[in-house]
Amino acid sequence: MKSPEKPRVNKPAPSTAVSDDEHLIVIGKEKVQVNAVVTKVAEDIAFLQARIKQMESSIPVNKVMLKTYKDMLASRRAVLAWFEEHEMVCSLPEYSRQETPQDDNEKLETG
Repeated sequence: MKSPEKPRVNKPAPSTAVSDDEHLIVIGKEKVQVNAVVTKVAEDIAFLQARIKQMESSIPVNKVMLKTYKDMLASRRAVLAWFEEHEMVCSLPEYSRQETPQDDNEKLETG
């Protein structure tokens, strides 16, 4: 005697949803996790802050390089601020929230 057939149940399609902690952005043709970008940008900020501090204490101060590093730091902070503004990052490192050293750049230019 044959066992009765089990009713067929359609399996749900695999979920392609991204959880809140796995935001993705598209860069070119690649999907990249936001957390990976934020981590890299935060590391850049830490490096730039240390480098700026070191350069400011050197004699003579290379004003062109110092301004370049400060501009790069401002750019990295802007990227983190954009992610935060679009609620893609729950928390940012404290140093990323500091003011961008705009005034320091102006001081360099006026010397």
